[in-house]
Amino acid sequence: MYDSDRPHPLLAQVPLTVSPFISLPTAVTLPYTYKSVASALPPSITVNPASAEDKARYVVSSTGGHAAHPDEILASYQSLEEHLHKTMADAKKAIADWEESVKQRDLAEKRRLAPGWLDREEKLLQPAPPSSSLHGEAASPSILDSSSKEQELQSTPAIAPRDEGEELDRAFGVDSLKATDVRNWVLKEFKSQLSIFDVLRPVPVSQLALTILNKSSLMNSAAEIFEN
Repeated sequence: MYDSDRPHPLLAQVPLTVSPFISLPTAVTLPYTYKSVASALPPSITVNPASAEDKARYVVSSTGGHAAHPDEILASYQSLEEHLHKTMADAKKAIADWEESVKQRDLAEKRRLAPGWLDREEKLLQPAPPSSSLHGEAASPSILDSSSKEQELQSTPAIAPRDEGEELDRAFGVDSLKATDVRNWVLKEFKSQLSIFDVLRPVPVSQLALTILNKSSLMNSAAEIFEN
């Protein structure tokens, strides 16, 4: 039987040495600001200690570690109910605020896409019916009014509608660039020596096509073949 009091004869011959790789556990040095933890819980702040001492705490929990008076239990239930009501009210308010923010975002997007549409009552523009007074004036026009209107029409020059695209093209020379592209394409496909002025002339497409055919080397070579 192994004797635990007597060491093994081989181990008894090995001298005991201190290993530098082993650190024995030591006591922790506590700081000066260390505060010991209380062994008991402090009294509850929701319960009045004066009234709690007067009432007998005869309701004991199943584990036997807590005893309370029925009034204390009711007070804790009421505080819990108030807390639940407050939490539900806060949640409903947060949901209402979120829905209102979504609605405001939608309105802002609609106002951005169609300014003034939501701020006006009339949604469909209709011509206003002429009144009876306007009919009477239109039925018997004055000679002076007609002459003054004719003079205004004669004195006012006719203003041609502005084409902003053409103005931009003329300002930046886009017409000449397009004409150069058309001339290069015609030269490549039809072997026709067109000038930029031929492309820029305000003529119908049919006349431009005839000009391309007349100046095309393909048509000239075809005519020579037919003549021969």
